[in-house]
Amino acid sequence: MKNTETSNQRPILVKIAAQLLKDQQELDSLAVQLSLGKAEAKDKFEEAKKQMKKSIQDFKNTIDAEYKQNKEWPQSIDVKLTDLESLLSKGIAESREIFTEQKKSIIGAIERLENEIKTNPEVVKLANYFTASLEKIKLQMELFEMEIEGKKIVLTELFKDEMKNAREVIVSVSKQLEEKKDEAKLKAEKFNDEIRLAYDHFKKAIKSL
Repeated sequence: MKNTETSNQRPILVKIAAQLLKDQQELDSLAVQLSLGKAEAKDKFEEAKKQMKKSIQDFKNTIDAEYKQNKEWPQSIDVKLTDLESLLSKGIAESREIFTEQKKSIIGAIERLENEIKTNPEVVKLANYFTASLEKIKLQMELFEMEIEGKKIVLTELFKDEMKNAREVIVSVSKQLEEKKDEAKLKAEKFNDEIRLAYDHFKKAIKSL
């Protein structure tokens, strides 16, 4: 007999794995563009903020659909989502000082939101895909800060190795999901461990620059 909860989770796990692969490609491409001087951090920062605002709206829609019959879900989540959305709508970071200020505010809002999500078990079930977006923008801002601070971004061998390692983890998880599509035996806990491992590789890659 299939585990109903795991079966119901499978579509979102597949979606997260696909998004992670896209994130790996985008982070790799962003680092390459910045290292070659083919992109401006302030322009890419604005793009990242727009993507994050879309992710917030999608998450709000997901929550609204889930709690359509029961509006007693934690309103504190909505407050913190709105706070983050407001910070992402601030003006263009035309200077290093403005970028630093916006980055600090956005990171703070993300951490408060992540902590709030963790304290609400029902919301945690819905939040995996969304929290992946939060982790991605934090990594993007690390890259933007390097360029804005005038640091020369050089793609180290460690960067390439860690990006490759992250991709291998994600591909492995995707294959497991595909192989077990009829059985749905890939445990959510194991999946989450693999996702954390992929992000550990992302973080090591960015720190190596």
